[in-house]
Amino acid sequence: MLSPENLLAPTSQLGKDQIAWIRRFLSGKMPFELYFESSLDDLNKRGLDNRSYRIGDAKKGMIANIRFDDASITTLIGELSDREIEVLAGFQAKGEVHCEEQDLARIEPFLRSRIGEVKTLIYYGLQDFTFRIPEDNDTRMLGKEDLRVVQSFFRT
Repeated sequence: MLSPENLLAPTSQLGKDQIAWIRRFLSGKMPFELYFESSLDDLNKRGLDNRSYRIGDAKKGMIANIRFDDASITTLIGELSDREIEVLAGFQAKGEVHCEEQDLARIEPFLRSRIGEVKTLIYYGLQDFTFRIPEDNDTRMLGKEDLRVVQSFFRT
């Protein structure tokens, strides 16, 4: 079995090509795009290097992980091999795994004894702007230009 240390690279060890690939792959995939940009920002501005990544061997998916003092959150994005998913069993700290519903059956064999609960999380995104938003001079829709403000908000 592969260990997380051998499979996942900390943000600080990602090369320019890997960063470019991850940016292309995550482009438009919120909130993952925001999470990745935040990891680069945290590393460059604060020296915080608590995220790790793995680009899938077939380049159709990736693994993202964030470590906290006593837990970690690992996110599976796109298509990954069983060998790549098996790395989840190597995490010693308690944690969460975020994945697509169809990947749950593939994860269970590796983590069966450690799964305490399964929950469904739904991300909502506004795709259709056909309705009229009431004008309000005190509010506005956030866009890409607000990335730094949102990153700062989530760090506090």
